[in-house]
Amino acid sequence: MSIVEGDSGCVFVNVQRLLDDYLGYLRRYRDLSESSIERHRLCGSRFLKHFEQAGCICPSGDLIVERIQAYVSGYAKGHGRGANRNMFSTIRTLLRYLHIEGHLAGDLSFAVPSVVCRQLSHVPRGIGKDAIGCLLRSIDKSQDIGRRDYAMILMLSTYGVRGVNIRQLTLDDIRWEENSIVFKPTKGGKQVIQHLVAAVGNSLLDYLRHSRPKHTPYREVFLTCSGMPRPLVKPSNLSGVVNHRLRSAGIELPEGVSHGSHSFRHAFACRMVCGSLPFKHVADMLGHKSLNSTMIYTKIDLPALRQTTLEWPEVL
Repeated sequence: MSIVEGDSGCVFVNVQRLLDDYLGYLRRYRDLSESSIERHRLCGSRFLKHFEQAGCICPSGDLIVERIQAYVSGYAKGHGRGANRNMFSTIRTLLRYLHIEGHLAGDLSFAVPSVVCRQLSHVPRGIGKDAIGCLLRSIDKSQDIGRRDYAMILMLSTYGVRGVNIRQLTLDDIRWEENSIVFKPTKGGKQVIQHLVAAVGNSLLDYLRHSRPKHTPYREVFLTCSGMPRPLVKPSNLSGVVNHRLRSAGIELPEGVSHGSHSFRHAFACRMVCGSLPFKHVADMLGHKSLNSTMIYTKIDLPALRQTTLEWPEVL
């Protein structure tokens, strides 16, 4: 690990080397899966780079309780429970590691709160219809990256699928002759087959004909637009696009609404539930294998909830 002692006695460590050593620790001593390690890499990198100075960080000087809590508070305001839980868990583990390695005099993991996610404990909040319209109109479709981003965001809004469904969508999943589109099962759910809506089909054709690289071995529909074309393998590839487009359009979402792809899934589910569709039908469109996964959306069906209320007894 590259370690340099500054004039003030503060020991600076290269951020990338520190992150690599941390991930190696997780592999050797925590025996985590590669998907979990990738989550720690994304969250840990974002946290450390917030404090870096020219690619280096002084843990003992930069990572103090007040600065850690300020970062945690700021991050929590722009992300949902799931993202907060992942980030905070990574930060706590990373702080313990830094203490074990002698970079921190004490274990500062206590400065990061735990995120308790009880089943059906919150009301899901999605991006509003007006915000979606504004976002789509703000994208310049005369550019390659604009055509790609427009098609991805329109699909998120139209079908309410997870970000991974968009990233893993292949050319074979678009059944032009049958006028349908197939989304493979994720998170133990079910395959979803949807009608290929005209607007989505047109946006896909525009991207495939004019912007997607012609000579590439990949079957994934959406590829990177810079450097060598490659699939969008990381969750941050798509969530980053959504977040960037929201900021570029000047759209500020209410607190508690995700700035990533999942806000469109919540919005889609809310529209379906409030549209009085059978609950089983909503679960099928979301790809849920169990109705228990869809139960959280019963909280936003206000007309149905009002029918369950009881009159308050008159007090004599």
